[in-house]
Amino acid sequence: MSGMKRYYIVEKGEKSGPFNLEEIRTKNINPDTLVWYYGLEKWKKAESIEELKEIFIQPPPIIKQEEDINIPPIPSEIKNNDYELASVSARFGGYLILNVIVLIIFFAAGGTVEELEQSEGFFEDALWAGIGGGAINGIFYPFFSGNLGHKLLGLKVIHKETGKPINNIFQGYIREFLKGFSSMVIIPLIWLFFDENRQNLYDKMTKTLVVKSS
Repeated sequence: MSGMKRYYIVEKGEKSGPFNLEEIRTKNINPDTLVWYYGLEKWKKAESIEELKEIFIQPPPIIKQEEDINIPPIPSEIKNNDYELASVSARFGGYLILNVIVLIIFFAAGGTVEELEQSEGFFEDALWAGIGGGAINGIFYPFFSGNLGHKLLGLKVIHKETGKPINNIFQGYIREFLKGFSSMVIIPLIWLFFDENRQNLYDKMTKTLVVKSS
């Protein structure tokens, strides 16, 4: 055990010791100080001995009273490096998969091309796209923390501030509704190219991120 070791060190070219671990902490050694203890074949630098490494960890600077007021708060939002954000290509792939799934369900239910091309009006079309998108895709969130496209591509949706997976069907429905609605009004995927968190407009509205599943 490291607590039973007796260490010798080289000070000013002379061997000094033995010291136990607590005593050697009080010695003014540096990472290059040569150290030996029973069991070593030769002298080693202090920085290469595991139990001595912490001696050389630099402590934080002393905070002056006037600086203490300006200590920055701990951020509440998760950091990007806590998760690996989904790539732009993966986001596009998931979007395309969802559209294919919706079309398959539409035609399987007896829909026709004529009905698909028929327009009820700009707002009505966007509203139905949101309702349909939410109903079809939102049901998967409790199981996959995302829609079926996310699952197939190894992705999931998390809350931007807490990092927790979105696995609530209501939250999933709202996100997918906004996706379907905004897809008819604007091109939401264009945001991916300019946003540092690769968030679409509906991601920002729901405070969500799409990340790779661990």
